[in-house]
Amino acid sequence: MPVQCAGVTREPTELPDSDAFRALLPRLLAAGVADAAAAKAAAAAVSARVDGWDEPTLASARDSLAEVGLGLRVHDADPGLRELSRTWCGIVLAGSALRGAEHLLAATASGPTALVCNHLSYIDSNAIDWILCRHDRRELADRLVSVAGPKVYEDAFRRVASASLGTLPVPQSESLGHTARLPGRATARQALEAVEHAHAAMRAGRVLLIYPEGSRTRTGRLRPFLRATYRYFKPPGTRIVPAALVGTDRVMGVGQRAARPATCSLVLGAPLDVGACGGPRAALAAAHEAVSALLPDALRPELGDEPSD
Repeated sequence: MPVQCAGVTREPTELPDSDAFRALLPRLLAAGVADAAAAKAAAAAVSARVDGWDEPTLASARDSLAEVGLGLRVHDADPGLRELSRTWCGIVLAGSALRGAEHLLAATASGPTALVCNHLSYIDSNAIDWILCRHDRRELADRLVSVAGPKVYEDAFRRVASASLGTLPVPQSESLGHTARLPGRATARQALEAVEHAHAAMRAGRVLLIYPEGSRTRTGRLRPFLRATYRYFKPPGTRIVPAALVGTDRVMGVGQRAARPATCSLVLGAPLDVGACGGPRAALAAAHEAVSALLPDALRPELGDEPSD
């Protein structure tokens, strides 16, 4: 029976038996790489990991892929698929850089934390996860919960990427014009429910990773933030850590279905205390300014951009 959640309607995924599934994963992740040499390396590295899985690990990965995105709740990363994603990212994102991890660490020590980032590519969340791990911040990477629009669950490759992360499916704004529409009341209900799940995760010590632009930028420049995003910042004591991600559009840009190896960088800024900013609405505006300040000039907003509904 088709299942609809956060604007996606699809049949629950039917996966092959254990041996076929073990063989499928290297082919699937290699097919997500456009460069022939990198694709070969990805297939070999993923095969080496999958060949070492026992039956419980394999069964867990199959179950996670079948269920990810179905149900409005936090979907925790599958441990085996998380390591496959990090292996894959190590091939297509080799040489990437991190600055400012101490800011995220300080924010999480103070209370509920949201990581607010610009949005260039479908692989942004996987890239952030891997960059943190590569720079010995695995404990932070493991706490991330990425607020995810419906498209990240649409096909098999994206579901592998999503199941390797903590994700929270949310309905996407109709103003973006490229997502399935639900009746207005259903959309509003799902949006409020998603915010409640996000608050619970933050209070439990998870780090909410959110892209307030609502969709990937088509120009590379930071777009206005959706006004409704402020609702995620309501838990008392929330800190917002601004983040600037650069280079993932060179790996997999808008319209690309496979990745090409390139370097990326992640810069984290000083935390913003939501209360000290004057509340969630004012903090959202301050976060937009802070993310913009971390970006190179070519990716900063055009003058005159206004917040979106």
